[in-house]
Amino acid sequence: MSLSEPEIDLANAAAHLRGDGLLESFIGLADIGAGPFVGLLVNGSTVYGRMVSGRSMAEKADTFQMSVAKYAAEQAPEGDPGRAERWHEAAKQIEGKFVEEFDRHQKEERQTVEDTLAQTDPGDVVRVANLDADVARRAIRSHARAGLTLGEARVFPPGQTTPVEVDVLRVATAQIAAWWLLAPSEDEPLSQASFSHPVPG
Repeated sequence: MSLSEPEIDLANAAAHLRGDGLLESFIGLADIGAGPFVGLLVNGSTVYGRMVSGRSMAEKADTFQMSVAKYAAEQAPEGDPGRAERWHEAAKQIEGKFVEEFDRHQKEERQTVEDTLAQTDPGDVVRVANLDADVARRAIRSHARAGLTLGEARVFPPGQTTPVEVDVLRVATAQIAAWWLLAPSEDEPLSQASFSHPVPG
């Protein structure tokens, strides 16, 4: 049974309030290692960086979680010898969980693509209204992108000419007021696209 038109509209609104489809497409490319260099205007700050897979942030989060657990274990008071053991056990439980969750989500998205194509005739445009209800819901949900990840990001707060450099930066797409692609110059390859920021004269 297919979704009705009202159900499709409701699912779209709930998933992402109809986000920027072009930006979402680039986020998808970033997940397979083909993300472009971009400039973003986020809450008054200008941000430059290369769009990378969200797995980069998941790896960072896992590393942070483990460092916190190990630090807590090392700080265990002498009067509570069991505390260190408990933290070491907790570290084993949380190790790699963010990456594991990201990989699970990616696997579900790949399955959704396969199911969508299986219900679409070769050469035809994918139409959500023609998909089975479960596949349609998953397709709408997977297309929505709540955030994007930038590698080697440079953040210029309002009025500042010196950037804050961030190895991996996660940005909520709902906070992006404008974005643009950073094309390389004739003297620079794509991998070295300029992140120069205009300075007020």
